Amino acid sequence: MMRRDWIKSIVWIAVITVTFASCKKKQIELPEENSPVFRVEGTLDGQEINLVAGDNNAYMYTSWKTERGVSVFSGNLSDGSTSVELEIYDGFVDMPDRNKTIPESSGLQIATESSVPYAILSKDNLPNIGLISNLDWVVDGVNMGSGDVEIVEPGIYNVCAHVTFYSGAYVNLCSELIIGYQHNANCFIKHYLNQNGILTVWAEASSKPIDKINWYADGQLLGMNTELQIPIDSSSYELSADVFFTNGVVRSKKMVVDGSLGGYFINDLSFFENSPATTSTRDFDVRVKVTQNGVTYSSDLANNDASTVDITNVTYYGTNDYGDNVFKIEGAVNAFVADEQGNVKEVSFNTHFGFAIP
Repeated sequence: MMRRDWIKSIVWIAVITVTFASCKKKQIELPEENSPVFRVEGTLDGQEINLVAGDNNAYMYTSWKTERGVSVFSGNLSDGSTSVELEIYDGFVDMPDRNKTIPESSGLQIATESSVPYAILSKDNLPNIGLISNLDWVVDGVNMGSGDVEIVEPGIYNVCAHVTFYSGAYVNLCSELIIGYQHNANCFIKHYLNQNGILTVWAEASSKPIDKINWYADGQLLGMNTELQIPIDSSSYELSADVFFTNGVVRSKKMVVDGSLGGYFINDLSFFENSPATTSTRDFDVRVKVTQNGVTYSSDLANNDASTVDITNVTYYGTNDYGDNVFKIEGAVNAFVADEQGNVKEVSFNTHFGFAIP
């Protein structure tokens, strides 16, 4: 039986490193004077699941990690034999200063794989393709070759285009792309260079009002207006813009400008964020895992197109030793989970669950 003091003693510290992920895990202890704070009550394929933190060696662990550049808030209630784990993906990935929390919602979606790619990187989308002899895509440091690259998992990606032109000119552009998540604000940066060497740069197709833009050429600040006109020579420049929207979104945009007017430029790559056919996003999607009798069942291995998670209440619970905020959610889960062999089970439970949010 665990001692029920007010988050006074936090043990079982684990740090898990996986591909694209780092994780903090904490045990949450319960206030002695209160009724059980964290619990799961329901069924897995008709068999009862009843977990109460503090009873029968059951513990509530909270954790958070980054997965493909996006925060994932997790909780795991386990008695060592049976465990229920919930993971909720962040939904404000383009708003760095926003206080992270979990929304109350009557229908959060279960995280599933899309039947079509979230984005396709293709040189055919570049307006000066007729001048390009070779283009290699590099995604998160991995060379993906010169063919079309399908991005099938949502995340924040560092995408580089290494471009060789028929003239022998070579340019390289790397940009941060938010793929498969909602854009709370977005725009493209564009440029025009006239015959007199006067470069005009501006933001286009802005979905929200812009507060300011910091413009840089090869790392040197040019100005802070939403549109600039500057003289340049015949060199090649990497032009970048830090775009600050009035709603708190901050985006960094980049492009390569060719001062020679030879067509050896690369446009802002963020237009790839809006392609192709899929309109699904992973904002606040939920992944459910249940372990019983040594077998782990996960919602991302089953068809959950019609499944939802209802969160009826979110309350602040305290902080852990790392200073992470701990939130308690109340809700109901009705979903399907499957093991690696494809055995599908229906899971249904009501819960009070804990999550640590950095």
